[in-house]
Amino acid sequence: MLDLYAGTGALGLEALSRGARRAVFVERDHGALVALRRNLRELGLEDRSSVVGAEVCAALRRLASTGEQFSWVFLDPPYAKETEGVLAELSGGELLTPCAVVIVEHDRRHQPGSVGGLFLTDRRHYGDTELSFFRSSDS
Repeated sequence: MLDLYAGTGALGLEALSRGARRAVFVERDHGALVALRRNLRELGLEDRSSVVGAEVCAALRRLASTGEQFSWVFLDPPYAKETEGVLAELSGGELLTPCAVVIVEHDRRHQPGSVGGLFLTDRRHYGDTELSFFRSSDS
């Protein structure tokens, strides 16, 4: 499980609590990183997780260089303009397993579309918030 723009790690922590074997959290904000690391320590999840303190695209390139692969990716970027670049980075590399699911949380007014090898499969609306679900082309 890869949690991009992780903040304090709520989504990745939830995935770990529901049986995910491992989670990687990517966040660049110092305050959020401090809280995230504290949450992992207090919940005893440090051995099943890793934290990357970096800008998302740089972190994705670093993870790809180590051979990391993910079947679930969640991203909630603070700015809509970042979404397509991150989706392109994910679809153009070796980070996704076959049939990987990528979930993007975004404002309803800024709907991302299919990018590269990632194809939109579903959208769910929750007020002004929307979740877009993508699958890799290997599915």
